[in-house]
Amino acid sequence: MHMNRRVVAVIAAAGKGTRMGGAIPKQFVELEGIPLLARTLAVFECASVIDDIAVTVPADLREYTSSTIIAPYGLKKVKAVIPGGPDRQSSVRSALLGLHSFINMDDGDLVLIHDGARPLVTEPQIESVVAVSACCCAVLGVLSKDTVKLADDVGYVYSTPDRSSVWIVQTPQGFTYGNAVDMHMRAAQMGVCATDDAALAERLNLPVRMVSGDYTNIKVTTPDDLMYAASIIRSRAKSA
Repeated sequence: MHMNRRVVAVIAAAGKGTRMGGAIPKQFVELEGIPLLARTLAVFECASVIDDIAVTVPADLREYTSSTIIAPYGLKKVKAVIPGGPDRQSSVRSALLGLHSFINMDDGDLVLIHDGARPLVTEPQIESVVAVSACCCAVLGVLSKDTVKLADDVGYVYSTPDRSSVWIVQTPQGFTYGNAVDMHMRAAQMGVCATDDAALAERLNLPVRMVSGDYTNIKVTTPDDLMYAASIIRSRAKSA
């Protein structure tokens, strides 16, 4: 464990992945001979700072996940396979509520929330998020390489933010377990939806700090992403 805090990873993998196409959800598509989700889970399995893992998957694929992903790849830290809800936010909320048997809300235990479709995250990145999560909400990300413009509904630009302060958000994102449950439950009660978990923390005025990640920590969404991810894996293998 890290700093006497238990650290649990919640891997969100309950989406249908319609932009990928194909007969099965993208998280089960093979990436260089290994299912994408298995690659993602394996990084957290090997990370010494992670104690337990919970993964959300489509409700009708729980048994499939256990038999084709968790058991064959020796993922012993996976303690819960949780049926997903109608969207990512509800799936993560269900996972958080299901962690009470192995994480403590009152002891400052930490939870890292990660996209199942980001298999190229590294152990050092996970460690960096855990270190920051002990004092505030932590978000892995990279500075934008491009100029960003803000525009209204019809496309007229009203602002060009300084690129040096614009971050492209990635996962994992880290929180104390208490904060994670609180922000997701309040969002559900208020009918608030967000595209990432940190946005829910921001609504509660919780301090959120960016943690420098890497541009290769891509989210695999399309067939082109799959090919790019494969090239990164081959490149890492050559340089190892």
